Amino acid sequence: MTKEWFLVKESNQNMDVAVVCIDALCALEQMGGNRRWNDERIETSLNKCERFLSEFVAHVNSDPFLFALADSTARSMRLRPSELLERIKTARMEIAERKISKSTGTLLHSIIRTAEGNAIRKCELMKPIML
Repeated sequence: MTKEWFLVKESNQNMDVAVVCIDALCALEQMGGNRRWNDERIETSLNKCERFLSEFVAHVNSDPFLFALADSTARSMRLRPSELLERIKTARMEIAERKISKSTGTLLHSIIRTAEGNAIRKCELMKPIML
C-alpha cells in the first residue's frame, strides 16, 4: 500500500507543478490581450508561480521531488544544473515584474512537459498494482 501512496503523491505533485506553470503562462497571456480572466485570478496565478519558483530554488537540494524535477528539466533543456537554477531565478524575477522573456516562457514550457511526463510515468507504474 505504501508504494501506491508514494506513486499517487508524486503524480499529484507533478500535476500541481504543471498546473501552476500553465496558469502563469495563461495569466501573462491575459495581461497582453483580450482579458477573459479578472485581475484577481491573474494576480493569484502569477503569485503562485512566483512562490513555486522561489521554493524550487530554495529546496531543490533537500527535496527529492524537486531535485528529480530539476534534473529531468535540466536534461531536457540540455543545461547544467547551475544554469537551470539561474534561469529559474531570472524567471521568478520576471514574473514578479509581470513581464517574461522568451527564455522564461521556454523554461516554464519545459517544466510543464517534464512534470506531465513524470506524472504519466508514475501512473504507468501503478497499472500492475491496480490489476
